[in-house]
Amino acid sequence: MNKNRFTFFVVLGLVLMLLLTACGSKVDNSANNGGDTDVVEAVDNNTEVENASEDVEEPVVEEVAGPSGTLVWALTSDPPSSSWLETKPEQYVYQTMFNALVRYSTEDFSIEPDLAASWEVDDQGLVWVFYLRDDVLWHDGEQFTAEDVKFSFETILNPDVNAGYHRGNLANVESIEVLDDFTLKITMINPDFDFLPLLGDFMHIYPAHILEGLNINEDITFINHPIGTGPFKFEEHLLNESYTVVANLDYFKGAPKLERIIFKVLPDTNVHVAQLRTGEIDVSHRIGASEVAALAGVDGITILSPETIAYWHVFMNVTDPLLQDPLVRQALTYSLNRQEIIDEVMDGFGDLGSGPVGPAYGIWRNPDLEPYAFDPAKAVELFKEAGWEDTDGDGILDKDIDGDGVSDPWKSEIIVIPHESAWADIALVAQQQWKDIGLDITLGHYDTATGFGLVRSDDYTLYVGSRGPVPSPVDISRYYGCDAGGNWFHYCNEEVDALIQEARQTADETARLALYYQAEVILLEDQPSIVMFYVADLQAVNDRVQGWNDKAVRFNFLDIADISISD
Repeated sequence: MNKNRFTFFVVLGLVLMLLLTACGSKVDNSANNGGDTDVVEAVDNNTEVENASEDVEEPVVEEVAGPSGTLVWALTSDPPSSSWLETKPEQYVYQTMFNALVRYSTEDFSIEPDLAASWEVDDQGLVWVFYLRDDVLWHDGEQFTAEDVKFSFETILNPDVNAGYHRGNLANVESIEVLDDFTLKITMINPDFDFLPLLGDFMHIYPAHILEGLNINEDITFINHPIGTGPFKFEEHLLNESYTVVANLDYFKGAPKLERIIFKVLPDTNVHVAQLRTGEIDVSHRIGASEVAALAGVDGITILSPETIAYWHVFMNVTDPLLQDPLVRQALTYSLNRQEIIDEVMDGFGDLGSGPVGPAYGIWRNPDLEPYAFDPAKAVELFKEAGWEDTDGDGILDKDIDGDGVSDPWKSEIIVIPHESAWADIALVAQQQWKDIGLDITLGHYDTATGFGLVRSDDYTLYVGSRGPVPSPVDISRYYGCDAGGNWFHYCNEEVDALIQEARQTADETARLALYYQAEVILLEDQPSIVMFYVADLQAVNDRVQGWNDKAVRFNFLDIADISISD
């Protein structure tokens, strides 16, 4: 543009401005309208126009509150710090940072979408297609895709990877195929109409772009700084002290209400009580009946005890020579006064167990099953039938176990860890009751990691523990199937396996139900573990915690993003 043309446009602009002023027009550039211009026109040259800001209300901009407040949550042991694929106590802390394809409803235990928006299965139950959300980002900003699901599941299925527990959930998978970025096809080896519940059980999806090519068993970089898709992101892990996560503002379901959660490691639940009283912690979900009594009447603390499908039981290693005979396992159960344990140790918080499928399963529980009664005489009779008697009068049952002609007294250990405060008390009462019928059983107190490691490595006879199963009888196959990753009893009954396999291949729910009922009957007779009772999920929560869902705790912290803290 030359100088003359530039001068022409400048002059023209000044003339137009003078004309607009002469016509009485008024322009209001309000500071609150984001830069938009409101023009108010005059009717004629004689009309007096008032300032627009005096006639028009300025819009009210509501500020959306972001995450705020810190929740302090007490644990009894440190979250895993080795393999992120192996199940260990307190691993559900990872549920704050990761998602699975599906999740469980805390209302009725039904399956709900998570990373998968929807799915379909063919009429034969052989092919499942999952349609994934396309709005999910990893914590590092990368896009979540079907490749991440394929990588995660194929890693779990790799026999060289330490993922035995999770591998059982995918044992029936033949192939995994990515159809496009957000569509995945999974083909089963055998028809499987009970596949979905297994995908919600800690079956987290992990980032392929970070983990692909790493030695999953040995590389600890990822576990030291996890990258997930969940409502919270990793911030800090102080070994055996605390684990801290912070709000993920880009969470695909909306930012969580809390800014931060500090999981505080306090092995002694008496300390939980003390710090609940002082306000140093806000929540403990590891309390027992004695802690409930100690907190009774404390202002600002609410005790909750929702029904769950979890149960506490005595694991029995059925490969141990002492426990190979089902008669012996039945005798051990008959000799325990479990109702007394519920009343005295649990202060009534629990219902006597009759098998791994409890009342909370609804129709999937066989209603004809009755719990073993407390019957010491019956126990002695069964021990005798199995070859165990006190032949030398020392008060301890004995038997020639190895066939060398020498009687071996019953001597064994029951492993106790501090994961739940009441487990030690249960083991102590059980020890005395078993002593009354002639068994010499010592208590082996271990820290959580060591004790749990002994059980996982099969180096145990008896162990007080718990199971938080999936809300479906297909769960039996994960814990009691011959090759199941969670079968730490080493129990194997081919008839049970066949019934479960047939049930999973049966589309008709009524027929499937009948098959599961038969499997439950056999498990009750074989007694691979002593289901002590269906546990009430005792929780202590500070009243300043809002949006707490008591059912969600055992179901993987599903509603953690909805929790907030009031002043």
